[in-house]
Amino acid sequence: MWKKILFACSLLLGIGAVCAIPFLVGFDKTMSAIGAVGIGPIILYVGNALLVLIVPAISWTILMRGEGLKVPVSDAIKANLMGYPLNYITPSLYLGGEPVKLIYLSNKHNIAKRRLLATIIVAKFQEVAAIFLASLVALSAFTVQTDYFTVGIEILLLSGLLVLISLLGLLSAAFVKNWQITVKGIDFLGRIGIAKEKMKRLRVKAAEMEHLIHLTFTKRWRTYLLAQTITLVSALSVFIRPFIYFRFQGEGMNLGVDHLCAI
Repeated sequence: MWKKILFACSLLLGIGAVCAIPFLVGFDKTMSAIGAVGIGPIILYVGNALLVLIVPAISWTILMRGEGLKVPVSDAIKANLMGYPLNYITPSLYLGGEPVKLIYLSNKHNIAKRRLLATIIVAKFQEVAAIFLASLVALSAFTVQTDYFTVGIEILLLSGLLVLISLLGLLSAAFVKNWQITVKGIDFLGRIGIAKEKMKRLRVKAAEMEHLIHLTFTKRWRTYLLAQTITLVSALSVFIRPFIYFRFQGEGMNLGVDHLCAI
């Protein structure tokens, strides 16, 4: 019963917050802004914004199916909707909602948490990889097409991004080679005397989880590439969102490719 009450209160709170915006900003100003843009462009913009919730859920479902977990896409979308708001209120680099997603699907479908966690780790890795790849392409295009920055600044920006991508590549190699970074970290904590018995039990689960991730990168690489391609669509949707917004703002507000790459 309390879950239904919580759901109803949350729904009313969300609807109330949306309805309050015109009154906080000014009803006339809000209606004027909507009228200037038009309902069609607003629907297009909102649809683009929804891709960051729906597309990652689809790619995550593909990863889960590859692992033999028969979780419907609808449940993956629900899990993403539950976890997404927490990403903005927890200081954990957009990882705050992952435990909520894990618990929800684990309880609903009676799946071992470490199996789900393995797919979540791969899915988050793919999201970061897609964003870095899109950033590298955008930054490269911007530096080639424009002369806004000095050569030194351009080299600094590209070098910084390449360092991040190299770290991502190193993590990818750890998964492919099955270096079991988590297991080694647990072993280290056990050796220095931190919760030895608990670390022994945790080590078994961590080893199984890392083995599942290793299989996704090696034995199920076709599934991985398919999910990664779909995730790239989500990353690109974020990059083109400013273009959609400014495209309908009237004369003088259209963005060129160079501006889009800069953003």
